[in-house]
Amino acid sequence: MKIKTVLMEKDLTSFIVYSGQKGYHVWVLFETLTPIAEMNQFAVSLLGEADVKHGHIQVEIFPNGLVMGEANANIIKLPMGIHPVTFNPVRFIGDDGRPVKDDLRFLSSIRKNESLRKNYKTPSHTDDLLRAQARRYPSAYLIYAKCTLVRHVINKAIRNAFLGYYERKLLSYIFPQIGDEGVRFIHFIMKDFLDYNYNTTQKHLKKAPPNAISCPRLRQYMTLELGNVTCACPFNSRQGEYPSPVLHAGVAQTAADCRQDEIQSIFQKLLDATRQKNDLEKQILQLEKEIDSFFTANNIQAYKLPMGMLKRSANNKKWVIEIE
Repeated sequence: MKIKTVLMEKDLTSFIVYSGQKGYHVWVLFETLTPIAEMNQFAVSLLGEADVKHGHIQVEIFPNGLVMGEANANIIKLPMGIHPVTFNPVRFIGDDGRPVKDDLRFLSSIRKNESLRKNYKTPSHTDDLLRAQARRYPSAYLIYAKCTLVRHVINKAIRNAFLGYYERKLLSYIFPQIGDEGVRFIHFIMKDFLDYNYNTTQKHLKKAPPNAISCPRLRQYMTLELGNVTCACPFNSRQGEYPSPVLHAGVAQTAADCRQDEIQSIFQKLLDATRQKNDLEKQILQLEKEIDSFFTANNIQAYKLPMGMLKRSANNKKWVIEIE
């Protein structure tokens, strides 16, 4: 019922079905096709808002495959059937938490939702909406108005009331770098997302890097999204300006500062990779000791495996497979 209540707050119709054994299914139907990845992301966010803890009860999301047709990923028990184990009927549940009296009448009353992207707006509407906010977010609006790539992402966000993970990441590499105004601007852009949560969004924005993304890197990230969108901002790199969308808002960054930030990021990745390498080497050493113990306990020098003959190397320090 908590999930159904949160859906009602989002103006989304849902209904509950008793599985016939121990569980209950919350169904949300839409008139239009929606990518599974978007549906799953929305469902995960919904569980968080409803404060449903996976540790307390078993929670599953269907379809859970990224592509329709994946084995065992999209098997869904339809209402009004019989559970194959208990032979109990699969019943619709009313708002009072009890099975409805007439399943057929309830079925005919079910209303589909128009779309997960119910706040769809045309490009002209998004321009008008952002222009009306120019006084509240003057620096952010300058970036939106002058950078075609940023405008492309933001228009998509407002039209669809949704952005993918990397698109959200890109916004966090641009707007928090102009200060509190940029952070508030991102909240404004995302407030109509069905999976929007202020605290979660704020948590991610606090992790944003100190320096904004460069124009070349922005183009690189958006290679698949660009289409007919072009980027030709006239920044003068000869004066030491680091080409980035934040320059439109008068926030200057030197190339040296951003190179330092980039080197620091690369070095952090190197540290993480080194830790992973050390962990793998420890695991390999432990596994080699286990194989050595097996050979010693059985007083053998070789062991036949499906892939070949496992033997100690000449120096007794490595293991080799001789393919037959």
